[in-house]
Amino acid sequence: TNALLEYTTVLGSWLIGARGGLPQPVAAGNASGQIQTSTLQARALRSQPDVSLRLSPPVLTPNGDGVNDEVGLSCLLSQFAGEVRVRLEVCDLRGRRVRTLVDGWQSVGRTELSWDGADDAGRRVPPAVYLCRLEVTSDARGFGRTRTIGVAY
Repeated sequence: TNALLEYTTVLGSWLIGARGGLPQPVAAGNASGQIQTSTLQARALRSQPDVSLRLSPPVLTPNGDGVNDEVGLSCLLSQFAGEVRVRLEVCDLRGRRVRTLVDGWQSVGRTELSWDGADDAGRRVPPAVYLCRLEVTSDARGFGRTRTIGVAY
């Protein structure tokens, strides 16, 4: 089986009664003194490992004016039983690596990063369309996601 939650996972949840009504938030602490367990069972909509990559904004203008000088990258790894090998890089349209943002082992959860439009040497990249490529390798198989980033000055 796959580990869905770890002890450090924050879970926001709401309960809806069998007859409907408004969702009620679940607060931290014991639900009742009658429950003699600290185990929570949760069912996932997907039972297979998955990765997602989101960018905000998709166009970067790193000219120092404080507007869209960086692009936010949100990576979500879900349904993996342990740590997986993660590589996140920015490449030009020919596939040449411009910048490596992550290259190592990570556990499930969300990682928030940013890219400032610089290459590995710290130089600004020329205006163009770039590929943000996320590669995740688990014991079973590899996963990949690619998104485009526009750089304009």
